[in-house]
Amino acid sequence: MPGENAIDPLRRQEIRRFTRSGYDTLQERKKTASRIREQRSVRSKNKQSISERQTGIASIREGLAHEAGLTAELEEVRQELTDQSTSLVKRSIALFRPSRTRTLQERSHVLQRELEPLSNTHDFNEYKYQQLQRELERFEQIRSKLPDGRVLLDNFYDTNGRLMDIYRERGRKQKERDAYAREHGTISEIVRNHGVYLVHATHPNIDEGQNNRFLRKGVTWQDKVAVILDRKPTISGSTVRPGSKALTWSSIGLVLRKGVVEDAYKDDIGTKTESRTTKRSAFIRSEGVEGYKRDLIDAIYGSQRYNELIIGDDPEVAGMFINLDGVVLDTQILRTNRSPYDLTRFHIGGGKDMSFREVFDGASDFGMDVFLFENGTAYRGALDESRGTLLKGQNVTPQEMLQVAYTVPPDKQWSVQQRARNSLTLEALVR
Repeated sequence: MPGENAIDPLRRQEIRRFTRSGYDTLQERKKTASRIREQRSVRSKNKQSISERQTGIASIREGLAHEAGLTAELEEVRQELTDQSTSLVKRSIALFRPSRTRTLQERSHVLQRELEPLSNTHDFNEYKYQQLQRELERFEQIRSKLPDGRVLLDNFYDTNGRLMDIYRERGRKQKERDAYAREHGTISEIVRNHGVYLVHATHPNIDEGQNNRFLRKGVTWQDKVAVILDRKPTISGSTVRPGSKALTWSSIGLVLRKGVVEDAYKDDIGTKTESRTTKRSAFIRSEGVEGYKRDLIDAIYGSQRYNELIIGDDPEVAGMFINLDGVVLDTQILRTNRSPYDLTRFHIGGGKDMSFREVFDGASDFGMDVFLFENGTAYRGALDESRGTLLKGQNVTPQEMLQVAYTVPPDKQWSVQQRARNSLTLEALVR
């Protein structure tokens, strides 16, 4: 019955606030309110129908009772007149009281006149009475089967109360997860504990503005780098393990030295940018600290291709990279076994090639070093200016990469800022 498990008024207020906070719960709240209004309308109409039948039954019952009273009184009057005519004693008395006889006779005539119309409608009233009784029973049966709005409301509070508790528990676990990530999921901690590089790839043959509503269509990979350096947005990244073939989304990009890994997946999950500090995926993240630990380990050690990490907290870079493990080089290498360091170009997909010089020129625009990944290990890179070929320099370990202190040079800061602003949509600029 409603009220048996009454919800505390304060909890009801909390549930009401909760149901206003999200689109789905707000829609359910509106649907419930609509159903309650509809049920109240049906119950009100049913109540009115019952009341009308009860009023009709009471009126007919009153009329029949009045008719029965008049009939009984008429019988008494007639009986007394009959007694006067048949009883010697009463007839003798009546001779001395003629007014009594006249009164009874007059009363008899009055009663007959009153009863005449009642008698004419008696059968109809009896029929109508029975009909109203049947209708009353039917409407009362309908009422007994109508859902009680209070029950529906109690169910609404019960269901959304449990949903609110689930969301609160998830929120609590999310806060614990985020706190753990800020302390143990930093790039420096991951490098120290797992000995990997962290990189963000950018594809020179893809219009980044097609996949990111905060970037204008037609932006170049250099524009995307400028946005990362100037705005420090939350970005996607991957890990590269020394001694294993480097697996990255694209052959060029940025090596990261600071930031926090907020989420980790062992595959490409197609994250979408929602704001400067938020990227989302259709994949459901694991809950709590243990879920975060499990996801991170699975991403670093369980990936068969490049993994995807969501890296936030104002990521900072060490420099650019060219992934020689991942580039499709000139087919002459396959025919002659020449070293990639003998070539000037690499394939970027879509039937297009890119020169190593373009990468170094782009890095120079930002005053940035270029690192070469070969067999998962980073080396300082340089360009033979006369030939346009790569030169491999000193090996840089993941731990040493953390110490590469890159900042945008003062003489390039204004151009980087302007390039970033020109690459962003109005929505990004006003946020």
